Amino acid sequence: QAFAIVAPPPVHKPDGFTCDPPEFTLVRTDKGLHLHATIEVPTPGYSYTFSTDDSDAQGGILTANINLQTPEAATAQVISTFRIDQQIKTTADINTLNISIDKEFDWGPEKVTCTTPVTEEEGTTK
Repeated sequence: QAFAIVAPPPVHKPDGFTCDPPEFTLVRTDKGLHLHATIEVPTPGYSYTFSTDDSDAQGGILTANINLQTPEAATAQVISTFRIDQQIKTTADINTLNISIDKEFDWGPEKVTCTTPVTEEEGTTK
C-alpha cells in the first residue's frame, strides 16, 4: 500500500500580499496598504521612520524606506522585539512593495519585498 501526504496550497487573502521575509505582512485596505512586522533589535526603545513617495509608483511597484532609529537614552543590551505597524496611503494600484531597511546593526533583514500572489491558471496578479 502506498500513500502520500499532500500539504494544502498556501491560502492567500484576496487583499493580502506575500512578503519575503515572512515576518512582514502587507494587506490592502480601503485607505491604501497596511504593513505589519515584528523584528528583533539589539536593545529596547527603538523607533522608526517610514518614507515613500506615491509618485514613485510606476508599473504597480512602490519603493519605500524604513529607518530604524536607536534609542537616545542608554539602554541594556538585550535583544528585544520591535513592532512595525504602518499605514501606507497610496492611490496607485500597487502589486509590489520594495522596502529597504536602514539600521546600525548587521543582522536581520535589509530589504523586504511584498507581492500579490500570481495564479497559475490565469497567469495574472490578483
